[in-house]
Amino acid sequence: MDKEHIPERRGDHDRRASVVDRRLGMDRRRGPGRRLSEERKAAEQGQMSDEQFEFLRAIDEYKRKNTRP
Repeated sequence: MDKEHIPERRGDHDRRASVVDRRLGMDRRRGPGRRLSEERKAAEQGQMSDEQFEFLRAIDEYKRKNTRP
């Protein structure tokens, strides 16, 4: 079967063109009632609890032992 005779099923509209690229740093709103928890706010600001810090150290140790990036 020749490819020239197969009708194109896709439309001309590229759906990806309408999606905002999240890597642009544009502010995305969470909407009403979806506020960050205090723990999440602190983590985003670079403040970690002892438990979070211990977890990150365990991950780093795992990566070193298993040659993971």
